[in-house]
Amino acid sequence: MRRALTRHWPEYLMEAAGLGLFMISACVFTVLVEHPHSPVRAGMSDPFVRRSLIGLAMGLTAIGLIYSPWGKRSGAHLNPTITLTFLRLGRVEAWDAAFYVIAHFAGALAGVLVTAALLRDALANAAVNYAVTRPGVWGRLAAFVAEFMISLVLILVVLLTSNVPRVARFTGICAGALVALAYPERVAKNRGGASGAFLLVNGRGATVDPASPLAREPFLAVAELTGTAAHGRILSAAPVTLAEIEQRFADRIATREDIIFDAASASLRGRRSRRLGAITLAEQPMPVAPNETTAQKLADGIAGLGIARLPWSKALQHWRDRVMFLRASEDDEWPDLSDASLARTAAEWLTPLVADKTALGEITADKLNNALRTLVPWPLQRRLDAEAPTHFEAPTGSQVPIDYEAEGGPKIAIRVQELFGLDRHPAVAGGRVPLVIELLSPAHRPVQTTRDLPGFWRGSYAAVRTEMRGRYPKHPWPEDPIAAPPTRRAKPRGT
Repeated sequence: MRRALTRHWPEYLMEAAGLGLFMISACVFTVLVEHPHSPVRAGMSDPFVRRSLIGLAMGLTAIGLIYSPWGKRSGAHLNPTITLTFLRLGRVEAWDAAFYVIAHFAGALAGVLVTAALLRDALANAAVNYAVTRPGVWGRLAAFVAEFMISLVLILVVLLTSNVPRVARFTGICAGALVALAYPERVAKNRGGASGAFLLVNGRGATVDPASPLAREPFLAVAELTGTAAHGRILSAAPVTLAEIEQRFADRIATREDIIFDAASASLRGRRSRRLGAITLAEQPMPVAPNETTAQKLADGIAGLGIARLPWSKALQHWRDRVMFLRASEDDEWPDLSDASLARTAAEWLTPLVADKTALGEITADKLNNALRTLVPWPLQRRLDAEAPTHFEAPTGSQVPIDYEAEGGPKIAIRVQELFGLDRHPAVAGGRVPLVIELLSPAHRPVQTTRDLPGFWRGSYAAVRTEMRGRYPKHPWPEDPIAAPPTRRAKPRGT
C-alpha cells in the first residue's frame, strides 16, 4: 500500500481533480440549460434537445479531460467501473485500483460541493436534478438497477470475456482488438526480450513496466500513452495477436521487398516483409537478382567499407602508386586514384564493375584491374611507362623495382658495385625527380642513402670503401668508381 501511494499519489490526485471538474461541468451546464430562469431554456422548449446539449457538453468535457496532460498521465479512468475493469484485466495493481476509486468518490463529491457553494439554490432547483440519478415512481431500487445497467453496457464485451472461464484467456485480446480499432496507430510491437520496449505503428517508441506481464507480449494495443515521441510510457494496454492485427488491418498492411548491403558479409541481402506502418509483422529472406539498382547499392556498400577491401594485386597497387606520383609531381591532368576519390566516384567506375554481382567476393583482381585502368586516358597510359617506369635499369642490366610509395619519394635499393661507371644521378618524371638510392653492401645491407650519386662518388665513397674493403675483400672497391666497370660478381680468384 505504501509503495503504491508513494509512487502514484500524483496520479490519484489527477484522477480526483479530473472527476471533480467533470462533475462541476455537468452541474454548471445542467443549471444553464435546465434552470427555469435560464435564457438557454427559454430558447429551447424541447426537453430532448436540452438533454442532448447537456450530453454533448459532458462528452466534450470528458474528451478534454482524457486528452489533457493530467489525463494522459493518470490514465483518465474517470469512473470506478473502468478502474475495476482494469484491475480485473491485470492492468492496474490492487492498491492502485483502491486508491483510484477513493480518489474518484472524493473528487466527485468535492466537485458537487464546490458547485453547490457557488450556485446555491440554483443547483437545488427541481428542474436541475438531471445531473444525478433520481429515483422515480419505481423507487430507489429501480434507479440503482438503471445505473448498474448503464455501467454494464459500457464494459459488456470486456466483462463477458473475463468472466467466462472458457474464453477468459481471450479477455485481453478482445480488449486489445477494441482499442486497436479505435486507435490503429497505437498497435505496438515488442522490440525484443522482456525489457518492455515497444515500437508503435506511427513510429513512436514507448515502454511498459518490465515487471508487467505485458512486457513479454509480442504485440499490444495501447489505450493510454504519455511522454514524448521518442520516450513514451504505456499506461494501459492489452495484448493483441498477430492474426487479429492481420484480420483487422488487412487493407493497411503492405508487403515490401528490401535489398540492403550487409557489411558483415560484404554482400547484398534481400528481405520480404509485411508491415503495418512502422512495425514489421513478418519477414523472410529472398534471393537478390542483379540489376542497375542492386549494382548501385553494392557499389555504395563497398565504398562505405573501404576501397582497400577490394582485391588489389601488388601489380595494381604499384600501378596506382605510379599514377599518384605523377599527379603529385606534375599536375591534375593525372586522375586522382586515392581511396577517398575512388570511394566518391564509385558510381562511375565501380557500379559497372558489379552490374552482374551481389557480393564483394565475386570481384576478381583481373576485373578490378581492368576497371581502374579505364580511369587513365590512353595518352596518359603511354606516358606512364616513360615518366614513371616500374623498374630502373642498372648499368649491369639488372632491373631494380622502383618504390613509388616510399616516404621520401621514388626509391631503389641496389648494391654499390652495380652503379660503378654511372656519372649521372638517375631520375623519373622526365628527369625532374631524382630517385632516392639506397646503396647496399654485397650482403644487401644498407650502406648509405643518396640523391646525388656523382657527389657520393667524389665524397663519402672513399670512407665507405675503406670500411667495406675489410668486410668484403672478395668484392671490388676501386679508388675511381666512375672509371670502374659495374659488376654483380665478386672479384676473380687470385686478384
